[in-house]
Amino acid sequence: MVITYKTQNKITYPVYILPYNTWYKKDGVVFLDQKVLDDTNQVGTTLGLRRMQTPFKNLHRIYKMANDWISIIKSENKYFIDSNGMCFTYVKTLFVQLRYVLIEDVIKKEKNCILKIAQAQFIIPRPPYSGLKYAGVLYHKNYPWALYNYSELKLKTGKRKV
Repeated sequence: MVITYKTQNKITYPVYILPYNTWYKKDGVVFLDQKVLDDTNQVGTTLGLRRMQTPFKNLHRIYKMANDWISIIKSENKYFIDSNGMCFTYVKTLFVQLRYVLIEDVIKKEKNCILKIAQAQFIIPRPPYSGLKYAGVLYHKNYPWALYNYSELKLKTGKRKV
């Protein structure tokens, strides 16, 4: 399956990075390099539970994980499997502008924080450390779209392919 920024809401996080796209499914078992990636015959609702329950011993090792869409964009890899066991290829199809804007305020809540910038606010899991004064924000059609990274200095505006 091919996923782009328009269809990224189909992904269930976390996702795991695959080295290449030679996976195939046979009798409810997903293989990669003749090793088991997922066993959908098991009763678990997530990839991790099914991998723990499978009787197969030749499991394909999963080393790296991405917790959100921005992590997928930043990754050099294109092939992933999500927590539901959906193998997909992420294809970058759109150039957007990356601007560095001053962080106006960080409001701490019980379970997360709200990062405020000039035109928008973003919910983040934890506050950036105090030395980071600028937020790198992806702009789509001149509107703030996604928080990309942080910086101590105001860096030049650039483009990123998402």
